[in-house]
Amino acid sequence: MVQFRYWVEEHRGGLLFLFACLLIGSLAVGIYFGVSYYLWKEEEETEASSLVEKKEEPKEEKEKTEEVETVYLVDIKGAISQPGVYEMKVGSRVQDVITVAGGLLENADVSLINLSKKVVDEMVIYIYTKEEVSSFISPATPVPCPSTFLENDACISESSSSSSFPISLNEATLEELMQLPGIGEKKAEAILSYREEHHGFTNIEELKNVSGIGESIFEEIQEYLTL
Repeated sequence: MVQFRYWVEEHRGGLLFLFACLLIGSLAVGIYFGVSYYLWKEEEETEASSLVEKKEEPKEEKEKTEEVETVYLVDIKGAISQPGVYEMKVGSRVQDVITVAGGLLENADVSLINLSKKVVDEMVIYIYTKEEVSSFISPATPVPCPSTFLENDACISESSSSSSFPISLNEATLEELMQLPGIGEKKAEAILSYREEHHGFTNIEELKNVSGIGESIFEEIQEYLTL
């Protein structure tokens, strides 16, 4: 026992150094594991947050997809190149349906059709022939599509029909011009551009000077026009 005490006193400096090293090592290990646990915990919380965001993303993408893919089924028939049922995007117009269906036949008459009307689901569009129109109206006294005829959701409304014809070349709007047979949006815009550039029309025949308006189209619509 005495020898052990002498040995301890003799090696006191080394023992203190060794104890200090053990103490510092223990503190370092404790700090290392403490920092590692904190970083691991933070990483787990970040991953959990990312998983929640990923779960929410498909819902947002689904809503966007559903919005883009929303379409209306529209039935178009009569004097049209390719009659049938077509899928149309929300916001489409009757004129767009006519274009998708291959355009009008030569004997088509859209004087009673609202070409600028927005389509709705299960809409029925019937394109009359000139013979059909002449059988129940005259250009001077146009009337809405007769209820006894085929269903037609694209007809001009009764409230606007009495003032639809004749159409004034110097006052008509784009939509009113598009009611004329064979006059789509581009030709209607060309008429408006010509009217603006030349400060109006001086006579109906001047319409033939508009780009895209030939003699055949003019003869077809002249009875619907006035200055």
